[in-house]
Amino acid sequence: MILKNKYEKNMTIKTLIIYVQIVVHIFLGLICIIFFPILKIKYRNKVIKFWCSSLLKIISVKVSIKNFKDVRLKNVIFMANHISWLDIILINSIKPSIFVAKSAVRNWPIFGLMASACNTIFLNRSSRNSIVEVTSKIKKNINTNSVFIFPEGTSTLGLSVGKFHSNFFQVAVDLNKSIYPVCICYRKNKIFTDIPGYVGDDTLMESIVKIVNAGGFESRVTFCKKILSKKLNRKELALKTQETIKSHLNQD
Repeated sequence: MILKNKYEKNMTIKTLIIYVQIVVHIFLGLICIIFFPILKIKYRNKVIKFWCSSLLKIISVKVSIKNFKDVRLKNVIFMANHISWLDIILINSIKPSIFVAKSAVRNWPIFGLMASACNTIFLNRSSRNSIVEVTSKIKKNINTNSVFIFPEGTSTLGLSVGKFHSNFFQVAVDLNKSIYPVCICYRKNKIFTDIPGYVGDDTLMESIVKIVNAGGFESRVTFCKKILSKKLNRKELALKTQETIKSHLNQD
């Protein structure tokens, strides 16, 4: 079954309180990132994890994690399906990582600044030179932190998994590193929901309002068994990762 988004409603005292909490929480986040340049990575990651976990509590998003042992790995390459900007908050509440995001995110009010402070690698998907530059940055950063990539290149409602582009899988091939597939899905009352879906002409503010008005839902993050890059080319690796995530999507 599919629970479609029907959570458009007027402002209430409860939602007003939530918006105030979000604004205060963002303000505290901005204060925190001032000190990021002088913090060691492990302490910066702790701050990010706490801030993201707290935000999820404010907007009543419950988090369920499967195969938690994989989360404890360091300096690995994660590949996941992509549904929403909320995916990044969700993952950072579990395993703070360096994300590869579209260049437009850099221009988002406040959130773009916070993404930059968290060492997000920005990609201009229409530029071949940008892909080469980002690939180089991934190889450099993987020595200090895990890197998280959404190889679909866009977001979906989460009911299915789009085609995985193979460009960044070449990094795993070149470095002989395994890929760790991650499956993300969202549910409300144990039924698939498109509430967090951030697609098409959606704006960030519209998405936030939709999520707050929903009154809470569940998220599930499954860390799948690693895929060895040895003896696979990037296209084979991308396809295998895609199929692995697809097999875990919306499982009970």
